[in-house]
Amino acid sequence: MGKASRSRAFLLAFAAVGSLGGCLSARPQCELATPCAADAACVAGACRSPEALPGRDAERVAFAPVAAASPDRVADSSAVVRLTDGGKLLLRFAVPDWGTRRLVAAYLVVCRVRVAASMPAGAAAGPVLYAERIGDEWEPETVTYANQPRTFTTSAPPVRLEDAADCARLDVRDVLLRWPRRDRSDQGIAVVQRGPAPLDVALARVATSGAAHAPVVPGPRLELYLAPR
Repeated sequence: MGKASRSRAFLLAFAAVGSLGGCLSARPQCELATPCAADAACVAGACRSPEALPGRDAERVAFAPVAAASPDRVADSSAVVRLTDGGKLLLRFAVPDWGTRRLVAAYLVVCRVRVAASMPAGAAAGPVLYAERIGDEWEPETVTYANQPRTFTTSAPPVRLEDAADCARLDVRDVLLRWPRRDRSDQGIAVVQRGPAPLDVALARVATSGAAHAPVVPGPRLELYLAPR
């Protein structure tokens, strides 16, 4: 059976969420389990000293996507999508205009669901994730391999999701800086996976089992760091 016939598009409705406790970062981490030291703050996912803060008054606001789709097949549940090499996850967000505030940083956080079948023994280095701008209008119900919007690369570097990491933070500030223009060529953010082994990505909160990883895997979220001008 070909990929096109196996494809399944899906629509997820999410509610925007307010400021979330903690941040995720490869190094150093500052999630709730490993908070920053008393004299440091968690900004853009990293523990920073007061002298190193780019914006001491930056406010962190997080949003869940209002729609998601992928031409890749859904894995064991509708809350998980399995991205093959070159696979794309399309995400749409409803982000209000931040007005006179300054966008210090913006990150898209995606987390994987550890499924044994998608992580073969002896696999090469972890998958590389790219955040791309979606340039065409799209509807989740109609996305297939043959019918998917064009995506465009940005200046942000890709992120390798190492085996020990559960989540990746993709720099999407360049994409969000375009959004206040309300350009019709800005239709969301695509996550592109490059790697020989498939990657299972959580689209909503997913309960897992086993002591080797978190019991609950969160869905994607868009983090904005806004500061007064």
